[in-house]
Amino acid sequence: MHTRDRAKQVYGWAFLFLFPVVLLWPCRGSANPFLSVHIEDNHAGSFYWLAEHLSWDQQYHLLLFDQHSDATEVFNSDFVRTILSKKGGLNDHSAHYTFWNKHGIIQSFNWIEPLLPHPIRNVTWIAGDSLLPREIRSKKAHVKSTINAHEVAVPRSCGDVSDRFSVTDFRRQKIASDFDVPVVVSVDLDYFAGVPHDKADQQFEEIFTYILTLKDLHSVTIAISRPYLKSDDQANRLLTMAIEAFSEIINARIYFEPFAEHGPDRSELAKSAYEDNRQVSYFEISKASSSLISLLLQNPSRYAVHYKRNKWEALLKTWRNRYKQPVILLSKRGKTFAPKKCNYFLQDDAFEVYLNTGFDRDENVSVTWKAVASEGRSYNIIGQNNYGFANDASKYILFKTRDIDKLKNSRRIHSYQLRHLFDSMTGAGSIRLYAEVSKDDDYFRSPVLCISKYMNEGYTGKLTEILNLPYILGSGLLNVDNATGADAQYGADCLDFISYGKRRQGYAISYLNQNNFRKFLAKVDDVLSFKNGIAYNARDTVAVDAQMIDDGLLLHFNSHVAALYQDNDPKNILDGGDLVIHQLENYPEIVPLSNLKQARRPFLLMKFKKP
Repeated sequence: MHTRDRAKQVYGWAFLFLFPVVLLWPCRGSANPFLSVHIEDNHAGSFYWLAEHLSWDQQYHLLLFDQHSDATEVFNSDFVRTILSKKGGLNDHSAHYTFWNKHGIIQSFNWIEPLLPHPIRNVTWIAGDSLLPREIRSKKAHVKSTINAHEVAVPRSCGDVSDRFSVTDFRRQKIASDFDVPVVVSVDLDYFAGVPHDKADQQFEEIFTYILTLKDLHSVTIAISRPYLKSDDQANRLLTMAIEAFSEIINARIYFEPFAEHGPDRSELAKSAYEDNRQVSYFEISKASSSLISLLLQNPSRYAVHYKRNKWEALLKTWRNRYKQPVILLSKRGKTFAPKKCNYFLQDDAFEVYLNTGFDRDENVSVTWKAVASEGRSYNIIGQNNYGFANDASKYILFKTRDIDKLKNSRRIHSYQLRHLFDSMTGAGSIRLYAEVSKDDDYFRSPVLCISKYMNEGYTGKLTEILNLPYILGSGLLNVDNATGADAQYGADCLDFISYGKRRQGYAISYLNQNNFRKFLAKVDDVLSFKNGIAYNARDTVAVDAQMIDDGLLLHFNSHVAALYQDNDPKNILDGGDLVIHQLENYPEIVPLSNLKQARRPFLLMKFKKP
């Protein structure tokens, strides 16, 4: 092919490359990358939260994990449905909600029925881990009788809705087919009330894992249901278990209402208590265990509390004064300092981590260090599979906590003892860890410590700060603790990974507006072909140098972008043996250019414009 024709071809490729980027990223803003999780003592709270957050223009499937069907009919529930169906959201309904709350119209046992047949189309009640067929039939009959309790006196306009309920167990549900509408999951913690202490965590983890596999999961609600639990201790343990699990989802928004009130309890359990002159139990956050308190204090901004917010803030202050959280300090070259949001060190810097347990005396004090790391290599928070990347990846960014056994009971950690947590090739990247301190039956957590190590002060050095973080398609949509995109240091997609390096150098490249990415770039050269491993443009070999690499030299492919990391021999010429750094459907990597299949076709060499 004539060199002029080859030049025309590469300009065509440039056009095709830049415009897929422009067309791709506007779609990211239309997705909801966050999972909403609502937690209250009473399932009536699930009703009000869903009534506010479900769209009347959409139908949903409710997946209920509960020991009870919650299918009792609300008296004259058509009136409730009429109010809910009116447009305008919660503010238009606030007067009705206040009245219903005050008088206990919606209870833990009747909250589902007013949401049928719209916006909840169907309900699958998972009534246990493993049930016999006769037990399932019996529970189905119970649903039919309770959900039609007022049909003679005040018949529903939509008629019998019992056929919208199905009853099963978790063993069967795990192998059931997917749902064809968005799914709402509601978990009543009394589901675990009869599970032995040593098995509850395992059973909850199985359910939690299953929930995250649901393809169109809309939201999760959790009811503590203290009246149906054995003790305050069990309530604290189960709630801590649930909050900790969902807090591990980085793109989960957790709404916690510990002071919510829903009127007089008229459940059969409550009636029995009234007859025996006993008080009805409810969850009291003021009686929270040290484990729960420490979890909530570790990152209070993680939990949105709206009702009686001032009371919540006062309680947090009381806890902080009453309980001494373990404190982590850092030391470098003999200077000790308090950690920042994230703490940056050159790869070969020596530093130390110090722990103050909070106890005056360390007798009977045990310390367990925990690493917080990604469970997967790739995520897709857009939740769509038509982008060609991470099609089968989970939407939920899961960072699990694991014990660092070699640091057991350490109060002082040298940087070399953390080497195994960073990128195995370079020793760079970002890690998170914290200490759990226990004494007797009390457990206290330190704040999470973020440490980031990088190779050098140049552009590519800044990229190495996030070498061991997962691929997240749509990472620009993330906002965690007021940090957006890759700045939150939980992962990136290919373009946000490349943008991160320049943002760390002060460039104002927005993660949320990648349409403007190309305005920061200028073309350096066209790479038309490789001959004997050497890159050629239309006239000669493609020239590169160390300064260009240090400033940021990008390789633009059809639907991917990478950065040149190192110019190997032959020097000052782009060739297949030169190293590139990029991220695509996995952790970032530094590999020879010849390893990239994208380089087998013409591409552009570009640089960042000066600000």
